[in-house]
Amino acid sequence: MFWSAKPGRRIPDPFFSAPPLGGIPNAIHRWNADSTADLGWLAAELELILDLPEAERHLIPTALFAARLRAVAGTDPDRVALMNFEATALRESYKLTTDITAGWTALRLYWDAATMVRGKPLAEARLTLNVARAAYSLLATKQQLVLAATEDGDLLRIIGLSAAEQSIVVRGKGIDDSDVADAPARVWHLMGDLCATGSSRETLVEARQHYDEALASPGLPVAIRESIVASQQRVEAQLARLCGKDGA
Repeated sequence: MFWSAKPGRRIPDPFFSAPPLGGIPNAIHRWNADSTADLGWLAAELELILDLPEAERHLIPTALFAARLRAVAGTDPDRVALMNFEATALRESYKLTTDITAGWTALRLYWDAATMVRGKPLAEARLTLNVARAAYSLLATKQQLVLAATEDGDLLRIIGLSAAEQSIVVRGKGIDDSDVADAPARVWHLMGDLCATGSSRETLVEARQHYDEALASPGLPVAIRESIVASQQRVEAQLARLCGKDGA
């Protein structure tokens, strides 16, 4: 199905283009001619896929197509953007299927992309946050194989928390980002969720501290505040159960 592209080889114009609708032929998209247009088409495709009842059947082929585009991309920024898209498609696949290969590959791709953009604050802030999200996705399913391979999840928590902290540090440099107002709160919330995947009192107390940091952010939208409070309440309930066991 996929064009086996070598670096520098052009992907055929008709490949992966939208079929005619209602008998009216659509304009053929020329892949690998304009990276911004390519990413726009891919993003629209992913949005449509995620609305399908069997989205998991289409996510891996979409990720593979992005990988083929990346193989013939002309510049590092284009490769990074396609790597980020490929990882996102794989992470969505993992969330739907819990296929460990998809989850691990997404984490690795985000990590590699973040490494490639060091020194570019906006891109680094976003990609390190994606590293943290991928680590959380792997932890949230509590698969025994994942936990066994990462010392009961501790290694993934370290990776996720370190990446999230780096995202906050980079954002502190005053980058121009459209979502900068609530971005730190979202990162603190994610850090709390990463800690909350643990079962020890220490990790749960740390989660509560991160949620407190998130809630201290000024001007939080109501929906985000409610989501953080809900996470905080779950951790409080876990801590109460632990205290009950300790007192028994």
